[in-house]
Amino acid sequence: MITIHPTHRRLAELYLQYAAGTMQDIQAAELLHFLKLNAQLVQEVDGLKEAAYAAQCAGNMDLVQHFCQLIDEMEVALYETCCAKDIGAEVEGIDAFIQAFGEQCTEEWAQQLCSSVLAEISAISGAADAGLGAGA
Repeated sequence: MITIHPTHRRLAELYLQYAAGTMQDIQAAELLHFLKLNAQLVQEVDGLKEAAYAAQCAGNMDLVQHFCQLIDEMEVALYETCCAKDIGAEVEGIDAFIQAFGEQCTEEWAQQLCSSVLAEISAISGAADAGLGAGA
């Protein structure tokens, strides 16, 4: 059986949204997160495979078996993660949180921007009023 890790599944979903032109900024940030998870997974698996190969080249079959066992355990854990959890619900929960956080930040940034613009307008109008009073 070929299993697809939830990270790879979500990467595929995000790519399809990108290809369709429906990806939002928040999903682009999520894409980077899942790319990072994918890179970590690849590094871990490749590291174990390289270690097993080095042990085989050195003629240490006990160490080869140890690294192969770690790879097997990782595959079992990945399979259990893929089949036992509904990653879609978790991702939707994360998406909802990120969306709410983004909206909150946008509101706060908008308020800060409005405050700074109003302060600049007040400063300009105050300087103009002072200039009118001096010239009168």
